[in-house]
Amino acid sequence: MKKKGFTLVELLGGIVILSIILLIAVPTISNITNRQKAKAYNTQVSLILAKAQDWALKNVDNLAPDYGINFVDLSSLVSQGYVDNSAINDPRDGTNMNGCIVITYNTSTSQYDYSYSDLTCSEEEAKYGPEFSKSSSNGDSLANPETVEVGSIFNLPVVTATSTSSTKDVLTVNGPEINVIDSNGNILNSIDVVDTSYVDRYYSLTYSAYDAAYKYTFKHIYYVKVVDTVGPVITMGTTKGTERISADSIYLLPDTTQSNYNVMTMKVTDDSCTNLNSSAQSDNGCTTTLIATPNVSQIDITQEKEYTIRYTAKDKYNTTTYDVKYIVYIPQYAYDSGEHDIIVDYSGNYKLEGYGAQGGQGTNAGGQGGYISGIVYLNAGDKIHVSVGAVGAGGAGASNTTGYANGGSSTRITKGTTTLLTAAGGGAGGSTTGGAGGSGTGAGGSKPSNCGSAGIAGTNGSGGGSSGSCNYTYSVPKTCYHTCTGGGGETCASNSGSSCNCGGWDRMTACDYQGNGVYWWNCCKTNATYTYQCNPYDCSTSATGTNTGTGGQGGTSSVDSSVSSSSKSDGKRTGNGYVKVTYVLQ
Repeated sequence: MKKKGFTLVELLGGIVILSIILLIAVPTISNITNRQKAKAYNTQVSLILAKAQDWALKNVDNLAPDYGINFVDLSSLVSQGYVDNSAINDPRDGTNMNGCIVITYNTSTSQYDYSYSDLTCSEEEAKYGPEFSKSSSNGDSLANPETVEVGSIFNLPVVTATSTSSTKDVLTVNGPEINVIDSNGNILNSIDVVDTSYVDRYYSLTYSAYDAAYKYTFKHIYYVKVVDTVGPVITMGTTKGTERISADSIYLLPDTTQSNYNVMTMKVTDDSCTNLNSSAQSDNGCTTTLIATPNVSQIDITQEKEYTIRYTAKDKYNTTTYDVKYIVYIPQYAYDSGEHDIIVDYSGNYKLEGYGAQGGQGTNAGGQGGYISGIVYLNAGDKIHVSVGAVGAGGAGASNTTGYANGGSSTRITKGTTTLLTAAGGGAGGSTTGGAGGSGTGAGGSKPSNCGSAGIAGTNGSGGGSSGSCNYTYSVPKTCYHTCTGGGGETCASNSGSSCNCGGWDRMTACDYQGNGVYWWNCCKTNATYTYQCNPYDCSTSATGTNTGTGGQGGTSSVDSSVSSSSKSDGKRTGNGYVKVTYVLQ
């Protein structure tokens, strides 16, 4: 007989039925299992609490005084042998139990009550403990410590505490107890202060406050970490004696004896390595003295040029760079007016060059200022003073003259009370061009004829003044006729005219007969400043003229005996004077 199998529909129906049964059965089984685990857990807790009572009976002296609250770590009961390791397995998930036993005194029963919490004792204690607060917002956890810069002074935070009980009392805070800890919070050793010498070192600060509401001294821990956020500080080093430092620049002289200059060693300080003991320096990675390494060790000093050298210094955590300009140059100072002090940067020979100022403009141009130069040795730090001459102006002639002028001022270089160099000014211009500075003695110009006075002489190398000019009146020589009638001593008996005169005038020609018995003499008076009437002719015609004095002479240039290799020349400068001081390479 042939057997008949299940159809597809029948199979699907069976699967659906089984699924429904499983959906109903599995939660029921899971609930039963969880209830059994919970029951086992409660049994486990009861055993732990019983052991805690044994511990309390044998450690009465360790309980909080005055029946205060107590927190006992389960791990402490295990370590002291009150609870076996196998007895702290959590039936719910198979992990080891690591909670806290809270022991409180029940005043109504006059007995201690025991309870177990899966929280750690520090977490459980926090539920009862006061609210601690301090001036800094960081430091409440090891993951968020308060940071302090290495090598600096750490001021202990001010901590306050307020009870969380219904009384809300402000509690007295004691501490802190300071411990060196590792990055996991494990205590390594206790110390008196937070030593900031070691980068990455952690400290725990434990403060305590007694709360009468719980008759318990609560503790709170703050965490501090020493960090290094400030890189090395690079500053200018000590010069070798031939450099001049200005801000972040170093000035060097070109050298004819050597082609290269080894760049300076900079000073480096760092809060993680400087002024700390050797063990702290080693701990912070300061195995050698900190140095600033330049990107270039030598520079060419055979010609004027500017270089920028970058120094780099590193500590364990930071990198610092410092740019310094090296400027190879020849010191030179030049001025075309005014008074100036020069402080010498380098010891050595200096060339002094001076030009006197041009004389003032008279009828003609004033003479050009003279030139003089010389070499003098100066020490670094010596001060010399420069006075640049100015073009001459009016004021040297007589008060009734016009067009006068002064000589140009000299240019002078002095050191203290010693005049190192005087460059003569040019003489003032008169009817002739004023003398060139350096060629003359500074004498004044000549006196014009008929009026005025001579120009005054210049002093200290200045040119002499011109005397200017003056106006005067003179008569124009002219022929006029005087009638000789033969009377009053002015008779003319014959053409010879020997007895006929011109009444004090000069007789120019013989007596000339004009007819009707009238004779005229040709008479004239020259260079007269008055009028003589000759009727019927006017013989008073005159004119005005000008006499001009000569220009003053230029002054005399000079140098002090301490100045060598001097040279001078005349007539080299128009306008104001000029001075230049230049370092001379050896």
